[in-house]
This record gives sequence, C-alpha cells and structure tokens, in this order.
Amino acid sequence: MVQAKVDNPVGQAMRQLILVTYGPVPVLRDTLQSVSNIEGAAIYGSWASRRSGVAGHVPNDIDVLVVGSPSRQKLYEAIDDAEQKLGYEVNVKRLSPEAWNSQDGFVQTVRSRPMEVLFGQLEVNDVHAEA
Repeated sequence: MVQAKVDNPVGQAMRQLILVTYGPVPVLRDTLQSVSNIEGAAIYGSWASRRSGVAGHVPNDIDVLVVGSPSRQKLYEAIDDAEQKLGYEVNVKRLSPEAWNSQDGFVQTVRSRPMEVLFGQLEVNDVHAEA
C-alpha cells in the first residue's frame, strides 16, 4: 500500500490535488458511513449540479442530505470532520425516512434535480443521480 507523507509540503499538496480532483464524494461517503442510523446520504444543490454538467458558478459549499435517525451530535461531529478535510462548508439536511418518502415540496425539489448519492437506497427522479 502506498501512503503519502502528509507532514511535508509535497504530501500536503498531493492531498489537496486528490481532494480537488475527486471531490467531496469519497470523503463524505467514508465520514457519514461511520455514523450509526443513517440509511442513506446524498450531495444535492449546486455542487451536484456542477458535477452533472449543469453550468453555473463554482460552489462555495456542499449541501448534504442525510436520511435516517442519527444522533445529532455524532452527525455534526462527522460533518465538522469532513469540513476540515475538504476545506468547504458542509450544510446538512437531516430527514426521517418517512419525510424522504413524502410529497413535501423540499423533497420533491431535491428529487427532481441532480444528486450524487453517497450510499443507501435513495429513490430519486433524476437521471443524473448515481447509486
């Protein structure tokens, strides 16, 4: 296994290059999968739109949808950790499975736009979503 030496400038630069190249998907996936009681998670909003090819400004933050009933404290600790790794503000919206399956306006809007599913079985109405 190869591992970058992160205590020198080259290692830090390599880490930044990987984060910029691959984006927040692996960081958020790994971070959120460690939190109990999350059934699914996805990136939505401007970051997901840019990733799917929709033109627009470079996102300043990352919007994350979490479906389940995780501990609020554990969830926000995980989000804080992801923010430190990514260098981006991460805004999390927590929904119960019942709310995700509802006809709520917010839910329908999120489902109809590009999403990057991190994990879980999140049914979406958009061809841009990845499983």
